[in-house]
Formats: sequence, C-alpha cells, structure tokens
Amino acid sequence: MKTLALVFLGGGLGSVVRYVFSLWFVLPFGKWFPMATFMANIVSCFILGMVLKKLAGQSIDAMTWHFLLVTGFCGGFSTFSTLSLEVLNLIKMNLPGQAMAYILISVLSGLGFLWIGLRV
Repeated sequence: MKTLALVFLGGGLGSVVRYVFSLWFVLPFGKWFPMATFMANIVSCFILGMVLKKLAGQSIDAMTWHFLLVTGFCGGFSTFSTLSLEVLNLIKMNLPGQAMAYILISVLSGLGFLWIGLRV
C-alpha cells in the first residue's frame, strides 16, 4: 500500500508539473513546435538520470525514492524518460540493433495507434 501511495503522489506531482510546462512553453513558442512536450521529456530524462545515479548502490530504503521519483514523478511527467532508459539499457547490453528497433517500433506504433484512435 505504501508503494502505491508513493507512485500516486509522485505521479500526481509529475502530472501537475507537466501541465505547468504546457502553460509556460506554449506562449513563447506558439504551436509551430511542441516545446512543452519536448522540454518535459528532456527534463524528465535529466531528473531520471540524476535520481538513478544517486540511488545506485543504495539500500532497500532507496526503493522509496525510486517509487516516488522514478516511477511516480517521471512517469507522470513523461513516459519518454522510461523509453530512453530502456534504450540505454539495451545499448549497455551491447544490443544496439534492438535499441534502434525499439525506438522505431515505439515511435511508429505510437503514431499508428494515435491515428487509429483518432478514427475510432
């Protein structure tokens, strides 16, 4: 139950920050480039990297922060950060082909299912 509460809290905070980004970045950039989404994805990746580095090799108590910040906050702020981490893990496992395939499949599938969803 504690884990669910941490993910819920972090996810809520991440979602609120994502919304604030949508307000901040749309005004100066307009709609010609999705700057709010881009910035949320990039900032989330940065936060994910910092948190994972800080928590590496820590005790089981570090899982509390992992659920709050990685799964919760970064998950609510951007799922792009998780995709980026998974791609990096594939590259670290010396699987660059799978990493590239995962990127292509993820982006193309996302576009495809968005297109289908818009037509249902």
